[in-house]
Amino acid sequence: MKYDLIAFDWNGTIYDDIQKSVFSINKVLSHYGKKRLTVGQYRMHFTHPIIDYYKTIGLDDVFEEASKMFFEEFEKHTCHIFCVGFVQFFEKIKGKTRTCILTAGRTNRVKRQKFLSKFPYACVEVYGLDDDNAVSKIEVAKRMKSDFSAKNILVIGDTLHDLECANAIGADCLLVSTGHNSRERLKSRSNNVHSRLSAKLAESIIKS
Repeated sequence: MKYDLIAFDWNGTIYDDIQKSVFSINKVLSHYGKKRLTVGQYRMHFTHPIIDYYKTIGLDDVFEEASKMFFEEFEKHTCHIFCVGFVQFFEKIKGKTRTCILTAGRTNRVKRQKFLSKFPYACVEVYGLDDDNAVSKIEVAKRMKSDFSAKNILVIGDTLHDLECANAIGADCLLVSTGHNSRERLKSRSNNVHSRLSAKLAESIIKS
C-alpha cells in the first residue's frame, strides 16, 4: 500500500447520522417556522462553514441558538450505527497502515459518539475541533499530517470539505455518497466518488 496514513471523516463516513441530522434540523426549522428539508435537499444544502449552510436554509440570523437547539435534539436520539461497508473496509486495511479520524465535529462529542456506538477500533485517534461551529478542519488536518510525519495520505470522507482538506495537505481523497453531500455535488468536483466503502474497495487501495 502506498499510503502511510488513512484519515477517515466521522459523520456520514463512519458514523451513519444522516437521518438523525435531517430529523434534528427539521425540528429546528419547524421551531422557527421555516420549510422542512427532505434528505435530498439536506444533502444539496449542507456545507462548511456550518454557518453558510444555516444561511442557505434561513437560519443564519439565529445561528448560535439554532445550532444549540440542533445538537440538543441530535443527542436525544440514541441510535448509533456505522455506515454500510465501513467495518468491512476497515477490517481489510487494519494493520497495513496507520489510521485516524479527521472531523469537523467537536472532538469530545465525537469521542463520546465513538464510545456510545461501541466503535470497535478504540485506538484510532480523533482529530477534531474545540467547538460545534464546524468552520473548517483544514488546520486540524495540517496538525494531523505533522503529528504523523506522513508523506502519502488518503483522506476518506463524504463532503466537499473533505476534498478541500485533502487538497490543502497534498493528500489523495476518496469520497463516498453515504453521508451529508449528494453524489451529484461530489462528482462535480471529484472523479473518485463511490457509493459506499467495501472490502473490495479496500483491497484495491491495498494493491495500489
